[in-house]
Amino acid sequence: MLSGNVWGDGNILIGGAGSDLIEGRGADDIIDGDRYMNVRLSLRVGPNGSGAEIGSTDLMEHAALSGNFGAGTTGMTLQQAVFAGLVDPGNIVIVREILTPTVPASDCAAVAPVNCDTALFTGPRADYDITVVGDAMIVDHARGAGAGGGGGGGGGGGDNGTDTVRNVERFQFADQTVSLGVPGVPTIGTAVAGSGFAIVNFTPPTGTVLPAISSFTINVRTRR
Repeated sequence: MLSGNVWGDGNILIGGAGSDLIEGRGADDIIDGDRYMNVRLSLRVGPNGSGAEIGSTDLMEHAALSGNFGAGTTGMTLQQAVFAGLVDPGNIVIVREILTPTVPASDCAAVAPVNCDTALFTGPRADYDITVVGDAMIVDHARGAGAGGGGGGGGGGGDNGTDTVRNVERFQFADQTVSLGVPGVPTIGTAVAGSGFAIVNFTPPTGTVLPAISSFTINVRTRR
């Protein structure tokens, strides 16, 4: 039985920098194409790792990457400071944190993309309900074989559960790949003037984009 500040309904899948293909499969997963797990050593002012942080590094064999290790430790690695008796190893804490890196713009159309994360789902697009909630997209496997929600670590029979997805550029389904983000610009035709109105024909942008295009707004301006 799980208790406390833990996630037990599915997996937490994070991609970090670069272009990743992430598949949640069963249960209710959290998917993020950009965030990554960072592990570091934090030196605290108090005993047993209590109090404020005074310095941090990624390895015992490295110098401080932020702050310092205290008086007399300039230029020392954390290991050297411990061996010299200047740092109490009991004041060192292992910190695990999920961070968001600075990433370039989406470039899925490039031959070798560097930021094109894809979330993979096993069923066809029609089997899923997709809604936008804040900065996330909720992808619910509502129909099709094995559908119906896979909470609690379940999700057999092909059920992808209900996933919370952030920072990915594409959804890949069994029958199509859908791009996420701002839709392309429609191709505007020639306006045909009428009596107090004008008829404008346009061609919608190609490709499937989420969130779906619900309407276009046309601003009419007159020349003076």
